[in-house]
Amino acid sequence: MQFDMIPVESSNIDYLGYDENVNVMRIWFKGNRIYDYPNVAKEDFEILLSAESVGKAFHATIKPRYTMFNRVA
Repeated sequence: MQFDMIPVESSNIDYLGYDENVNVMRIWFKGNRIYDYPNVAKEDFEILLSAESVGKAFHATIKPRYTMFNRVA
C-alpha cells in the first residue's frame, strides 16, 4: 500500500493517509500508534481531512462505520 501521509492539527492525530487503489485509510495517532481502516469511502477521508476538529470528525464519521484491521505500529 502507498500512503502520502498528511499532517493534521489535532490533539489525538498526527497524520492521515489514504490509498485510493485499495480504499484504505491510515491514521497515525499521537504516541506512534498507526492503524489502517479498510473500505473507507474517499468522501469520508476527505471529510476527516477537512474537518475543523479531526478528532471529533473521526469519532462521528470513521469510528462508528469502519473497523480497524491492521495495527501498523
